[in-house]
Amino acid sequence: MIDKIKDIFLVYKYQLGGIVALVIVSLLYKYYFPFKENKEKSKESQLKTDEIQREIQTEIQSLQKKLVKTEKQLLKYKDEVNNKKELSLYENSQYNFNRTNKKILTLKWSVPVGADDSQKKTFNEELQEPFVIDKLSDIYLDSFTTAYNGSFLDFSNQPDKASYVLKIDEFKIDSNSNDSNLYNSIVIPNEYSTTATTDTSRKTHKGKKLNFICSINPCTLTQITGTITDLAGNIIFNKAGDSFIAEFIFIARDK
Repeated sequence: MIDKIKDIFLVYKYQLGGIVALVIVSLLYKYYFPFKENKEKSKESQLKTDEIQREIQTEIQSLQKKLVKTEKQLLKYKDEVNNKKELSLYENSQYNFNRTNKKILTLKWSVPVGADDSQKKTFNEELQEPFVIDKLSDIYLDSFTTAYNGSFLDFSNQPDKASYVLKIDEFKIDSNSNDSNLYNSIVIPNEYSTTATTDTSRKTHKGKKLNFICSINPCTLTQITGTITDLAGNIIFNKAGDSFIAEFIFIARDK
């Protein structure tokens, strides 16, 4: 039997060898070429994934830019709304401006008819409407003008009348001096050198530059009270109708 099988193998050895070779080639094809094909597919898939990621990243950057732009627009809209609320709250469009940081307060005072000595140097003036200061602000004296009525004072050879001393209770003036009358006061040089005349009864004593007075915190002023005297604390406006006009500028600080 074994001899018979051996004889058959010898006869068909080439056919059997071909079959074995075919099986080996088939196995190689089955395992090698699918691996190569899968590798190429994997590489192609990775390229597509990278492209998708780039597109996603580009879209994210675009959305971020749009978000920043939207935030800026919202902040701008918020500021506009707050400005409108501010005007509505204070109900004052005469001296309170949203786009500027300056407010003006003008104080006019005259010696009352029949005033006694105390009333000739003190004042208590009601404002026409509440003066709202909504930010920390610096106060400056812009101008100071006086007018004398009738019997004019003689300023010559009177050193105590060389300046006007103005004190305002609502302003926290922080000025030092060796003279108690000038302590925490606004000192304004008197431009009169002699007796005022009919032609010179009005004079602007401070009109060239802003003079810093003090700072003031947010508040609402309804009146202005204080005193106006000479350097010695004595009367400098004597007759009924003698008057002064002081113009103050309030400049809000940015921070």
